Amino acid sequence: MKRIPVFDFFRPCFLTFIFILFYADLFAQPEVKKELPQFLFSDFITADIKMKTGPDIILDLNYNTVSGRMVFKMGGNLYDMVNPESVDTIHLQQSVFVPYDSVFLEVVSTGEIVFFIQHNSFISVRSKPEMKGTAQASSSNYYSESNSSTVYFNQKLPSGFTVKPSNILWIRVNDTMSAVTNERQLLKIFPDYSDQIKTFIKASHLKIDYKPDLIRIGTYCNDLLKQYSN
Repeated sequence: MKRIPVFDFFRPCFLTFIFILFYADLFAQPEVKKELPQFLFSDFITADIKMKTGPDIILDLNYNTVSGRMVFKMGGNLYDMVNPESVDTIHLQQSVFVPYDSVFLEVVSTGEIVFFIQHNSFISVRSKPEMKGTAQASSSNYYSESNSSTVYFNQKLPSGFTVKPSNILWIRVNDTMSAVTNERQLLKIFPDYSDQIKTFIKASHLKIDYKPDLIRIGTYCNDLLKQYSN
């Protein structure tokens, strides 16, 4: 399929473009800096976006792990992707992302059993912010301060706020998605193979929150499924 640079794409496909530019000013933010810890990558990366309908799109993207949104850079500003359901897949650096509900999941291992990572973080107050009034922070898209307007999470966080990762593993078996946050939950998804998987994880010293280990676990689970299916 022919890839079309985003600015050439605006004219013929304006109505189907995944970003509602009418609302762009609502989401425009200063250009990202590498010290912004809420973003998955240290900088914006040119990505190929495969749409469910229409031609592919090329954009500079990054993923905001706090808001759960893909963010694209254009003209020195940052904009949220507001129609993730229109996307089929995103190839970002060496990773592949797919939409799920209102967020994007990274595909980690494929086969009959598919493993995904939901890169997720939340904002916490490390120390009292250097401002008057009470500050509030949560995993929602915004935080607010009594003496300032609402600030979007694409911006640099004020002093006193920190980002804490809290990733979630998703496993799809027979079109059923299950969220996993620890090894025990993972083993419950595979009651027929739980002993073998547990032994494999222990013998190989694997961690389900470490991506390379998760790839090995996913491959092993698919190999077990093939073995028992034959």
